[in-house]
Amino acid sequence: MEADFTRFYGQDLRGLCWGENRWGVRRLLSHIKGLPRDSAFVRALSGVSAYWDENAELLAQIFDAMERQTYYLLKVNGNDPSEPVPLQRPGQKIVEPETVSLAEFSGFLNG
Repeated sequence: MEADFTRFYGQDLRGLCWGENRWGVRRLLSHIKGLPRDSAFVRALSGVSAYWDENAELLAQIFDAMERQTYYLLKVNGNDPSEPVPLQRPGQKIVEPETVSLAEFSGFLNG
C-alpha cells in the first residue's frame, strides 16, 4: 500500500500515519477505498479479476460473437462444426474440451 500511496497520491504513507502532517483515519480510509483497479493493493485483494475491466469484457464479447458467426457460416455452408465455446471469464469454471478417441478421429479423417 505504501507504493500505491506514493504512485497515485504522491504521499509517503508512513508520514501520513505518524508524521507531522498526519491524516485522520477517515481520510486515510477514503484514499485506500479510492485506489484504482490497477493498484497493487486492489490487485492483491481481487486476484485475476482485477485485470478484467470493461475493455476486456467487450473484447471477449466480440470474440464470442465472431466465434458464433463463424460457427453459423460453416453450418449454413454444409459443414458440421462443433459448438463455439465462449471465452472463460474470471470466476467461471474451466470448460473441459470434448475428447475424442483415436479410433473416432481416424474414422472422421477416413470418412
